[in-house]
Amino acid sequence: MANRLTPHYQCRHWAAIALISRNLAVEAILSYNMVERDGRKEIGITYIPVPNSIKVSLDMSYGGQQVAMTQGWTKASAIEGSDLIALVEALEGWAGDYLFMHLSSAITLISINATDISSESGASYTKQLLTPLAGSVTGNATPNNCAAVVTARTALRGRSYRGRNYIPGIPYSYLLSMVQLTTAAMAYYLADFYALFVVETGVGMWRAVHSRYHDKAPRITGVSERIWTYSIDAYLDSQRRRLAGRGI
Repeated sequence: MANRLTPHYQCRHWAAIALISRNLAVEAILSYNMVERDGRKEIGITYIPVPNSIKVSLDMSYGGQQVAMTQGWTKASAIEGSDLIALVEALEGWAGDYLFMHLSSAITLISINATDISSESGASYTKQLLTPLAGSVTGNATPNNCAAVVTARTALRGRSYRGRNYIPGIPYSYLLSMVQLTTAAMAYYLADFYALFVVETGVGMWRAVHSRYHDKAPRITGVSERIWTYSIDAYLDSQRRRLAGRGI
């Protein structure tokens, strides 16, 4: 007879999964499986490591909301604490010299976090900026949920091997229409992300897409693929979680 969950257990089962999906600190790095403890079936949580890899979060404030933009990085050897510090410092410089030069003055970079995702107990380093870094473009800006989308591409095709960054804080002066970037704005943001190749040289690591699932099934160990090119869509996208009152 096939195993079936009782209605009460089904509620617990899906509630736990929903809780996982809403927790950004563990989103996409956990899988669940059914385990038995003391004769009772429970949901077991399994961490999915990505060898020699780091997850970075650039944490920003925009219109009173907390906004995050993440990046994946990988190294040829094991991650050390000094790697986390060096990467955070380098990305702070990149944000000031490139990305935030083309963002609205209404958005500020508050902190940068780097976490070793090689294991569940990997080290983490956060730098809280003493003076938040504000965008350089004055004037009106797009609403919180509007974003320019930069796609990162590896040498492999498929959803598991490409990534996206949703750039917030787009100045109105960068718009050709209410929903479309100017050609100049697209060039700015592409140049900003291609500048990350310079960061790679300095820190001895490279930008990567981290895949922990394949065909919706969790991998035992995550896969890292190096990013080689970037592209940008002329049309703005939307992230509902950035709407006022919702946060990340």
